[in-house]
Amino acid sequence: MPLKRLKTTMISGGGLLDDAEEKQITNRAVRDWLAEYKDAVYEADDFLDEIAYEALRQELEAEAQTFIKPLEIMGLREIEEKSRGLQESLDYLVKQKDALGLINRTGKEPSSPKRRTTSLVDERGVYGTPHTEDCSFSKKLENIREAQLLRTFQTYPHNWICPPEFYNEIFQSTHCRLRVLFMTNCRDASVLSCSISKLKHLRYLDLSWSDLVTLPEEASTLLNLQTLILEYCKQLASLPDLGNLKYLRHLNLQRTGIERLPASLERLINLRYLNIKYTPLKEMPPHIGQLAKLQTLTDFLVGRQSETSIKDLGKLRHLRGELHIGNLQNVVDARDAVEANLKGREHLDELRFTWDGDTHDPQHITSTLEKLEPNRNVKDLQIDGYGGLRFPEWVGESSFSNIVSLKLSRCTNCTSLPPLGQLASLEYLSIQAFDKVVTVGSEFYGNCTAMKKPFESLKTLFFERMPEWREWISDEGSREAYPLLRDLFISNCPNLTKALPGHHLPSLTTLSIGGCEQLATPLPRCPIINSIYLRDASRTLGWRELDLLSGLHSLYVSRFNFQDSLLKDIEQMVFSPTDIGDIAIHGVASLKCIPMDFFPKLNSLSIFNCPDLGSLCAHERPLNELKSLHSLEIDQCPKLVSFPKGGLPAPVLTQLTLRHCRNLKRLPESMHSLLPSLNHLLISDCLEIELCPEGGFPSKLQSLEIWKCNKLIAGRMQWGLQTLPSLSHFTIGGHENIESFPEEMLLPSSLTSLTIHSLEHLKYLDYKGLQHLTSLTELVGSKSNFPLTVHEGFVTLPSCQNNMHRIKLICLLPKDSDPNFLLQA
Repeated sequence: MPLKRLKTTMISGGGLLDDAEEKQITNRAVRDWLAEYKDAVYEADDFLDEIAYEALRQELEAEAQTFIKPLEIMGLREIEEKSRGLQESLDYLVKQKDALGLINRTGKEPSSPKRRTTSLVDERGVYGTPHTEDCSFSKKLENIREAQLLRTFQTYPHNWICPPEFYNEIFQSTHCRLRVLFMTNCRDASVLSCSISKLKHLRYLDLSWSDLVTLPEEASTLLNLQTLILEYCKQLASLPDLGNLKYLRHLNLQRTGIERLPASLERLINLRYLNIKYTPLKEMPPHIGQLAKLQTLTDFLVGRQSETSIKDLGKLRHLRGELHIGNLQNVVDARDAVEANLKGREHLDELRFTWDGDTHDPQHITSTLEKLEPNRNVKDLQIDGYGGLRFPEWVGESSFSNIVSLKLSRCTNCTSLPPLGQLASLEYLSIQAFDKVVTVGSEFYGNCTAMKKPFESLKTLFFERMPEWREWISDEGSREAYPLLRDLFISNCPNLTKALPGHHLPSLTTLSIGGCEQLATPLPRCPIINSIYLRDASRTLGWRELDLLSGLHSLYVSRFNFQDSLLKDIEQMVFSPTDIGDIAIHGVASLKCIPMDFFPKLNSLSIFNCPDLGSLCAHERPLNELKSLHSLEIDQCPKLVSFPKGGLPAPVLTQLTLRHCRNLKRLPESMHSLLPSLNHLLISDCLEIELCPEGGFPSKLQSLEIWKCNKLIAGRMQWGLQTLPSLSHFTIGGHENIESFPEEMLLPSSLTSLTIHSLEHLKYLDYKGLQHLTSLTELVGSKSNFPLTVHEGFVTLPSCQNNMHRIKLICLLPKDSDPNFLLQA
């Protein structure tokens, strides 16, 4: 009775706390009362928790038929006396409410919308470890020592690696009152072994991304634990006996290395959530069906024994959300699948069926899938590794009107696709690895009617890895299919010769074709298409094929052969490609010229690994103005010797990247005037470029990276960097003959970041070249040869120590690393 009254007092006092939270901002007396009241509540909460813990421990010992000791914490008389003392403290504090003007707001709205500054678990009850420069390691430890009422500990940001000393201090200083503990990214999880058994009040434990190899046996003593998160503990191979954790509701083991779940899992009678995604588990533990309250089970792996049969699924009546049923090859009797009762699970909206292994009996496999028919509410369905010769009738049945996403993969024995065209809500469809399908025809569309177009809602369609597929046939009943299709992907279908010749795809915006070397039919009619990705080794592309695609905006071509009549085709096009804005050409051996000014709306151009490319214009004349070009990247084009005569007239170009063009002799002419908007210039491994362009670099340049360009770097004093008022980032590297850097007056005072990388013979940094860099805050250099010394944790640059107080970040890179990764991150 005293315990029940104490708990009631604590609950009813919540309304007083709400009012005190608002008034303590301006009233010192209320603030003092609030602190004292919270201390009393904390003490009462710990006391009640202790009693509950001990009661549960005794219950478990009784179940195990072990000797039951009397209450170890105190006798019944002591419990009553302690309860009465706590009750009197709370009553005394509650009586002060009238004098302080406090109102019990239980069930009432706050009097004003003022922001709550604290909560029941206030700043003394919650501790985070902000990763800031102003909070030293020793200061954080001191804060923890003072946090005697700590209930919650969490690092911030969440990926910050907390040193083991923090956890040692927490376990020693908080008298183990913790309710919530985040030990994410812990690099010495062994600290748990010594202290975890003390955390008897713990409700929530997050050990994700830690280096745990095994969870300590002591974890089984956390009798109040409700949530245990171990996701991404990739070295974690096993779990101890968890059967005592009767209050555990949430267990997350995603992407751990656990191969077998403990048999004691069946005793977790309150478990609602079990996540075992992407683990090497082969089967479920015995009697998984006893977890009657389970609502989320990400995977059910069928075993070969009767204790891990698919029939156990039928006992888990409250499952909802997603479920993957794997190892279906282990189903011995197809009739067992009926007892899983998937047809009656109206809250399971994501289902995946997987077979891995022997599929020697196609009839048995078909019968199994037939009896796994899901509820009509299913929205996402995946069937993987199915070995039947045909699909059961329910696959593609129009009554499955809620299916939005469907993936069929590795169905290697099927000779035809199921009739999917009548799935009214289907938006995403992926067909992969149907090894024996030769033709996709009318059977794919289902029973077409004049009133209903096949695939009326489909937006994305994939066909992948179909080695025998030759034809995609459309008849009169299917010509109006795919009215909303936006994205079409066909890849690795090497024998496909005919696809969608008669289809009109009014909504198609993206078309991707790759690994279809025999495909010779014209592209489908797509009036609003804006992106085409073409990847093949032998197919020949002419620009006339693109002539019908007047809305084309982005073109990506890889390993295609362009026709020799490319330029002639472009000049004779009825509609010039005026809308093409983005072009990427990779690995096209036959490409000799890309006429940039034929594309007046060109926004970005990327050319990579085109060994015969020698020109960026169609004729020996200056380029027309490229009014829309913002980005130009040229990489691994060894025959490119120069830019068009007269330079690149691109007034809005902001980024120019030149890599591995080893015969390029000159940068574009008149860069300072023709490229007035250029702010990022990268030149890497262009060995023959000697001189900076006449007039220097554009005045708005903010970032300049020059790497492995010996001839160009040798003339660096003529670059005129001092005249660039906006230059803030500068990278130099890959030169063999520099002994000191930077020279006096080489770099502008606006520089904030300087990267010096792989200057093999660099002996020292020149103070005269650094002393005027008053804005420099970041210095990056090669670890192997950068002249830095470390003494008592401080980095020292010889001859320029006086400048170091301004530099906030120093990064030492490995010798052979790419210095650009910092700028790309």
